[in-house]
Amino acid sequence: MAATASRIGLMNQHEHERSDARTHDPTTTLDESCSQSSRLNQGGAGGVSIAPMLGGPARWLILVLGVAACAHPPKAAVAPAPAPATSAPPSGPPPSSPAAGEDPAAAARLWPPLCQDGQIEKARAICQPWLASPVRRLAAEGHKCLANVELAGAQTTRIEGDAKRGGFIGPGYNGPGVERAMDHLTRAIALAPEDLSIHEGRLHVAISSPRTGEAPALLADSLAKYTGPDAFDAWLAYAPELADMGLVEIALQYLRVLEKRYPNDHQVVGNIGAFLSMLDRRDEALPYLRRAVELAPGDAIDAWNLAHYLEQRGDLAGAETLYRKATTIESDPERKTDMLCNLGRFLAARAPSRAEGCALARKHCGSAQPARCRPPSKRGSAGDR
Repeated sequence: MAATASRIGLMNQHEHERSDARTHDPTTTLDESCSQSSRLNQGGAGGVSIAPMLGGPARWLILVLGVAACAHPPKAAVAPAPAPATSAPPSGPPPSSPAAGEDPAAAARLWPPLCQDGQIEKARAICQPWLASPVRRLAAEGHKCLANVELAGAQTTRIEGDAKRGGFIGPGYNGPGVERAMDHLTRAIALAPEDLSIHEGRLHVAISSPRTGEAPALLADSLAKYTGPDAFDAWLAYAPELADMGLVEIALQYLRVLEKRYPNDHQVVGNIGAFLSMLDRRDEALPYLRRAVELAPGDAIDAWNLAHYLEQRGDLAGAETLYRKATTIESDPERKTDMLCNLGRFLAARAPSRAEGCALARKHCGSAQPARCRPPSKRGSAGDR
């Protein structure tokens, strides 16, 4: 599955909040058959999200009254990663056997089926000799294979987050196999720095293990060493993943690293503002939220996030203008419905706009419409019940 854009959006949370998680699964170096690897995202088959989210690929939307952050769009837990990306074969005619230490493309096709059949030690025995190959890409493939082999015995259930910001319960890694896998992936990066899947795999293992706090430093290392095509979307996608797990401070540190490389990207700027807002550092958040709108005046999520900030600060007129703008320019149908639902709640909370707000809520919120917009109970008043 191709990587999607990564951004943060802050959406309003009134009595109830629509929840919609979307998958994000850039190709990684980890093969499902050895490690049963899964990007630890929100919800879905691979794990359970504790916090409700509003959908979108990797950005955050702040929902009104109590901040529920969700990646723009947030990511859902995905199925185990697909077969690892393979390295390009060396120039010249390919040898007859990858065991000869000369054909990384053939090698990349050889070990995953062994893992799928549960033949972990056989995979180890086949891949180990590749580490000594003079062909750098084959040696890197050996390290990729052995990283997966190590993770086969390191799987665990992981719980992250807190009651305030939500979190994640799902698959992860722990134990000495994590350290060995990380070492293999770091060595593979040194051998094949152009292979994005190895950089992604190392970030994934760190985020999915007790080494989560190292993600910002690992990103900085990868940005310095990666020699392939620009991979902005791939790097950005991990920030919402961290936030989905309730690790907002680490996500912010991660984005600070990315900001140094992409200081004028509105997704990075807007996500930083959203995370600062989630951390209740609102005075720091405002310049980022405003600048994101300036950088991308036609972006619905940036407009919505600034609107949420203004609402929280009591500027209801300014908030309403931007909320309406966001719902007008949003192109994703599901996210537009969520925005219209929340705009309805915002308007329904104020008497002058209650009729319009309730009409929007009834149309777009379904059973989640505000109580003040529901018809009176036929059973009588609360005192009669």
